[in-house]
Amino acid sequence: MGNDRNIIVKILGIVLPIWLIFFLFVLSIFFIFVPSLKNHMMDQKKETIKKLVDSTHSILAEYHSKVVEGEMGLLEAQEKAMGQIRHLRYGPEGKDYFWINDFHPFMVMHPYRPDLEGRDLTLFKGPRGSYPFIAMVKTVMEKGGGYVDYYWQWKDTPQRVVPKISYVKGFLPWQWILGTGLYTDDVRIEIETILADLSVISIIILVVMMVISFYLTAQTFRIEQDRAASVAKLEKSENMHRRFIDDAPIGMFTLNLKGEITYINKKLETIMGKRAKNLIGKPFRPFIHPDDIRLVDHRMMLRIQGNPIEEP
Repeated sequence: MGNDRNIIVKILGIVLPIWLIFFLFVLSIFFIFVPSLKNHMMDQKKETIKKLVDSTHSILAEYHSKVVEGEMGLLEAQEKAMGQIRHLRYGPEGKDYFWINDFHPFMVMHPYRPDLEGRDLTLFKGPRGSYPFIAMVKTVMEKGGGYVDYYWQWKDTPQRVVPKISYVKGFLPWQWILGTGLYTDDVRIEIETILADLSVISIIILVVMMVISFYLTAQTFRIEQDRAASVAKLEKSENMHRRFIDDAPIGMFTLNLKGEITYINKKLETIMGKRAKNLIGKPFRPFIHPDDIRLVDHRMMLRIQGNPIEEP
């Protein structure tokens, strides 16, 4: 029973640290890495739409410079700028877009909502009760540009309404506001894809750890069983040796490598007139005749070195 308990303790000492590391690995992924990744991805996408607006903003600046230089009239320049921006697309599906409204706000151009073009958006209420275009005008007037959160239709699908974050930037010479946005569901879908991949990896690691754990458990059990068998065999041999010593007609004792008595037989107890418990652990040299100490030391050294003992 005690041996089985020792085996279990040793197995747990090997397996538990492995499982603890695995669970810490999983917890760190799902509670530290994934939230941090989500924030990083969102920040990166927000920075991307800002750069896209800044880049597209240069189209307006280019056509405005042609107006200033007299190459074309204002209305012609605005029409050409709107036409060029109307057809700009980006994103994995090629459906992300730009729109333009003014500071009133009136909708100047929207590729997916032509029904809004030319309309006064002052009282335009989003699907969740907010006034997104008023918020855009306020952001531009206060900061020149910035991010606005609201709900809007999914790209070219009016029936689907989702959260959206847009970056808007004012073009003061024409009193226009240029904007584009990202859908937070895009980030969620990307995170879910990453989580699915991580889940598969975690399952693979779990299976590998289970195999390793079972292997280590089997090996530990086998080693402990072999050790127990060896100990039992040694104890049996020692018991036989001690019975031989006890039955010997002469006084006999055993020593350890330090020269300390580890066992004496009954005959030696009788000869010395001392109990074994009073002699075990004591140096044997005081019990050796001075004339024989050198010979005994020499023979002990030979025994320790594994050399045969010379016969006198």
